[in-house]
Amino acid sequence: ETQEPEEECVDTRNYFEEEIWRPVLQADCFGCHNPEGEARDTDLVLQGNDYPGYLEANYNTVQNVARLEIDGTSLMLLKPSAQVEHAGGSRFEADSELYATMEEMISRFDAPVHCVDDKDIEAYFQGIVELDEEETLRKATFLLASRYPTEEEYDAVRGEGIDALDAVLDEVLAEEAFYVRIQEIYNDLMHTDALLDGDTAIDALDEGRFPNKRWYELLPDEEMAPNRDLANDAVGKEPLHIIEHILREGRPFTEVLTGDWTIVTPYSARSYDIPLNIFADQNDPEELVEYSFEDLPQAGVLSTPSFLAKFPSTPTNRNRHRSKIVYDFFFATDLERLASRPIDASSIAAHNPTLNNAQCTVCHSGMDPLAGAFQNWNDVGHYDPPEEGWYPDMLPPGFGEIEIPYEESGRALQWLTEQLVVDDKFALAVVYTMYTGLTGHEALLEPLDADHPDYVHQIAAFEAQDYTFKKVATEFSESGFELRVAIKGLVKSPWFRAVSMENDLGSARYKNLAPMGTARLLSPEALDRRITASVGFAWQRGDANVLRSTYRFFYGGIDSIQTTTRLTEMNGVMANIAERMANEVSCNATAFDFTRPTDERLLFPNVELTDLPDEGGDAAIRDNIVYLHEHLLGEKLAADDPEIQRTVMLFNAVYRSEERRV
Repeated sequence: ETQEPEEECVDTRNYFEEEIWRPVLQADCFGCHNPEGEARDTDLVLQGNDYPGYLEANYNTVQNVARLEIDGTSLMLLKPSAQVEHAGGSRFEADSELYATMEEMISRFDAPVHCVDDKDIEAYFQGIVELDEEETLRKATFLLASRYPTEEEYDAVRGEGIDALDAVLDEVLAEEAFYVRIQEIYNDLMHTDALLDGDTAIDALDEGRFPNKRWYELLPDEEMAPNRDLANDAVGKEPLHIIEHILREGRPFTEVLTGDWTIVTPYSARSYDIPLNIFADQNDPEELVEYSFEDLPQAGVLSTPSFLAKFPSTPTNRNRHRSKIVYDFFFATDLERLASRPIDASSIAAHNPTLNNAQCTVCHSGMDPLAGAFQNWNDVGHYDPPEEGWYPDMLPPGFGEIEIPYEESGRALQWLTEQLVVDDKFALAVVYTMYTGLTGHEALLEPLDADHPDYVHQIAAFEAQDYTFKKVATEFSESGFELRVAIKGLVKSPWFRAVSMENDLGSARYKNLAPMGTARLLSPEALDRRITASVGFAWQRGDANVLRSTYRFFYGGIDSIQTTTRLTEMNGVMANIAERMANEVSCNATAFDFTRPTDERLLFPNVELTDLPDEGGDAAIRDNIVYLHEHLLGEKLAADDPEIQRTVMLFNAVYRSEERRV
């Protein structure tokens, strides 16, 4: 019996792109239904391919319009078939193939079909060499917990496949060093550590609400400065402490925005006039306690004094910068990129163009409603609800096309965060942040220039990464927003594990795969931890840790104030610092390691000072060189490997050179 071939699955999004957007909407409707076209004031306003995420935006627009019906039939069918009034006239007949195609699209909106394009994604990754489970564990453990894996951890994953990392990483992601890394990752995003200088964070507090914010000024002179620093640091680090607290408590990561509480220490509590009996030790600056202000509608990190002070507003800006930051940090959307199209200044002639001119509303239609959600927080970040409501010459406060109900105005920011976290883009934004924190690379953006000579390669890379990141984001949200699930998903993905290509795949494939790779330039803090993990001590001069002080900025570090972008490529100054570090640390590390018992040595566990070339020590020397390749470089090489042989030859040559010099 002949079997009927299985009907090919067509994804709803692909169906829209291939059957609706290109042959129908783009070819016949877009000329009028665009932001500057004759139909710009209708519900159906479509975006061109110069608009970031235009296909998704158009999909959502058509889906919303398709829900508008007359007697049970969608306007997306009635208008183009001229069954009701349509300024554009008839575009297709009611019995035509195009009508049937649009009807199929509308039915798919109600019952979406999702087909996983595994073959396409697998084809993109063909030819890539990835780190195995041991190598991935080594890289991840260092980047997340600032140490190398133990032998027991290696044994737990060896030969067990990449999913064996889950159980080991669950332990790694509960270590104290992990919480330090998470704070670094999110400070690299928000830069709220800018307020740790002097009493900058304390200065951001509303003195009318917190009149004792400078309580330390009543202390004796010798006690004032240390207590000021403890109070200021506690207030300044509130956003990062909130994130740490959520992770320690195993709570949904959505509370980073929706939590109606903040985190205080005994020293910030004194500035806030909070009773100190909530602390086990009223003088422990490390004790963190969750606290809710009854008269403040708190919204996670967004309502903390340090976040609001770091991103202030002005009477003319009207919280638009804060809106842009929220979209960027927590909604995976770069509003400024929407304005990447050239705008003819002479065409901006409308009254209040941010509200009425299509070339401005492309950004402001999303920016301004969210800006209104900050209406109860003034320019400097104090809670100060306006007496006369929000500006009437701006779009009403809300999120997208949803207005904040009037009765919710008093808690507008809380209302906003409740909308943000249920949107898929919140989870995707978290994945973007974790990816950058792990790899040092920004997530790829959808290419806009279809005429670029590498557009085909750029779009292939974007779609492959977008597929991976959205899959991780889905796993993250389905886990109840457990951040560790997102981290593990990224660690196991090719975007973290890719290391090389199997062979010469040709220039086209090379361009496709160019955005992938595992190498990254370590920050000064990460390099400092790497040195300590490798040799057992930090690079210091006297009591100063040079990578965290003298050379911090020279080696690409940031201060979150003037310098907020880490360098991602080595320059001449950094190369000189690395060379000096290698010379100074290696000399001290070699001598120091031999003072330890053999079983405690990090560098020379397999040799003694009496093991010399050509004097019976060759086997031990080679054995230790094999160990050093693995310990320092993560390379597991056989004793007769050419790399090992080259290192042995170098060691012998240096030894004999020193011997002659003596």
